[in-house]
Amino acid sequence: SVETLSGTTFSATGTAGEYAVTLPLTKVGRHHLKAMVGSDRTSGEVPVEVTQPDSADAADSVTLEASENSLKVGDSTVLTVTVEDRYGNRVTGLSGSDIGISGALTGQDVSSLSW
Repeated sequence: SVETLSGTTFSATGTAGEYAVTLPLTKVGRHHLKAMVGSDRTSGEVPVEVTQPDSADAADSVTLEASENSLKVGDSTVLTVTVEDRYGNRVTGLSGSDIGISGALTGQDVSSLSW
């Protein structure tokens, strides 16, 4: 499918016949880009790779899930934290020190907790 960039304006670079635009790519993955002039003139394809954000600074959304919500004393639950950037991409490369847990932990042994 062809997607156009509404609201995007190509500007002349100063070199005859050359135009440029800044394209903010927000989705992780390999994107195959082509330029079109009119309805039937297209360029060759240029692959552009957008990598996962890998810093706690990129975090916009944090979701916490527990494998078990109702436990007996001595039972355990697995906590899963999902971190996404403002575009919905998963943030990778975080270390245990980047993620914390809070709540009613008084008296709980969380010394072995690691992410």
